[in-house]
Amino acid sequence: DILQTWSDSHSGQDWSVVAQEIGGKGRSASVRGNSWYEPASIYKIYSSYTVSKRVGLANMDKISINVGGQKKTIRQCFEAMLLYSDNPCGEAVSSYVGWWRIEEDMHKLGLKNTFLNRKDSNFTTSEDANLYLQQLYQGKLFSAQDREYVLGLMQKQQLRSGIPAGCEGCAVANKTGDLSNVRHDAAIVQSGGKTYVLTIFTSGAKYADIAKLTKTINDYMTK
Repeated sequence: DILQTWSDSHSGQDWSVVAQEIGGKGRSASVRGNSWYEPASIYKIYSSYTVSKRVGLANMDKISINVGGQKKTIRQCFEAMLLYSDNPCGEAVSSYVGWWRIEEDMHKLGLKNTFLNRKDSNFTTSEDANLYLQQLYQGKLFSAQDREYVLGLMQKQQLRSGIPAGCEGCAVANKTGDLSNVRHDAAIVQSGGKTYVLTIFTSGAKYADIAKLTKTINDYMTK
């Protein structure tokens, strides 16, 4: 098992990885997929669903929120949190729709191990993030137009040194998470005529390590 071998050979680092092919042979591989991790900025893709559901993406220009003393529209913040992983915007948008609502929405989508409304640490899993991105790609979360908009933002997002860097020539729609010792990347990958969702959660690793593992996984998934 390539994932278990990778995890075993990187002592001092924690790895939680899920790869799931969409269509094709439906191939999958995982290691420690249900381990809890601090989500870092992965929560921003979850928040985007609740904003769509509770506000409506067509209405985002009509509502202004306070972001560190500045007025910004929800659309400005929605795009900033997905394109640049802007933290003040991510937190302001999520507070506006309600952290408890985001958590409730995720549980309804089947993300049973995602907790975003705790007083201490929040948690999610690479398995949950993978399931979310599968549903996003398959058109189960947004209207067709909104799906294209959200995927387009994720394809243009600026933090590309993890999964995108390890998958040369691939079309990658991804979201990173980076907080102290935690580094994550969650992506929809289209490569060699195949589509798969890859979620890599780590503690103690670098994005360069995530890129190396991505190359190994992509070689396997596109055989």
